[in-house]
Amino acid sequence: MKLILVVAFIILCSTACHAVLNGLPATQGQFPYLVYVVVDPGTPYTYACGGGIISSRYVISAGHCSFGGFFKVIVGRIDVDGFKQEDIIDVEAVIRPSDYGKDNIFNYDDVAVFTLKKDVFEKPNYIQYLDIGLNSPPVGAPLTLAGFGRLKDDKDTSLSHYNTVQVSSDSECVFKTYSNETSYCINDPKSGFCNGDSGSPLVVRNPVSDRWILVGLSSYGHAGVCGYRKPDAVISKIAVMIDFIKIHTYDSPPRFVEVQYSTETETTLIPLNGPASNCPSFFKSTVTIIMLLLVFIIQV
Repeated sequence: MKLILVVAFIILCSTACHAVLNGLPATQGQFPYLVYVVVDPGTPYTYACGGGIISSRYVISAGHCSFGGFFKVIVGRIDVDGFKQEDIIDVEAVIRPSDYGKDNIFNYDDVAVFTLKKDVFEKPNYIQYLDIGLNSPPVGAPLTLAGFGRLKDDKDTSLSHYNTVQVSSDSECVFKTYSNETSYCINDPKSGFCNGDSGSPLVVRNPVSDRWILVGLSSYGHAGVCGYRKPDAVISKIAVMIDFIKIHTYDSPPRFVEVQYSTETETTLIPLNGPASNCPSFFKSTVTIIMLLLVFIIQV
């Protein structure tokens, strides 16, 4: 079982090239937190995921995107075919929750923190850290997904795209392995994740600070089938991973923000405690449709 799941993750990440299902093309500076995570580049086993910069030394992505010998991230670009050498940063270490993969189960705690070998500083129109949301969105809340996953089953692109998705109720989630303690579901045939979107942040915009807040990560969906035929997909809850993130980013901590969600078409996030600092603006949009979710694993 363990090998099957890991291989499924790798195949789905690698064959997924770049873009969000039915997504709109992002513009430079719209989602400045977004990174392209490349695993084992230059080898037959290479695959790619999305991720987000949360502080000068750390990137966050899905746990299933952290299996490999070495990693690189591309920062500050909306086109992964147009990056410069200075946009590529080596990863020094990767940390997953201790329970991740326990008993050959990879659906829970699907989060990983990547330590960069050099600091990445905020740069207008290119790089901006994500804030971390302390509370999870309610059913019906719209979230923005931006990433480099496929636009459709058979349509790849090197450009990042974005879309919006809404959190579904537990009764609407078809996955038997789904746990509302660590995850939440989405179910929208018009938008969602596609291959290559694994680890991509799901965010909400803070209109006060004009920054992005991380509330989830693309985790898994139906292998080989993007949204419109089987729209269900699962997002890892960031709010339940706060302690893990704090422990492993202590020397360059992100900013944590409690937010108030809206169920309107446009999410309005208002920080209740503390400054809302690090938020992405990499992919601009009013209809924030950033679904670059996950590596679609086969449900067994």
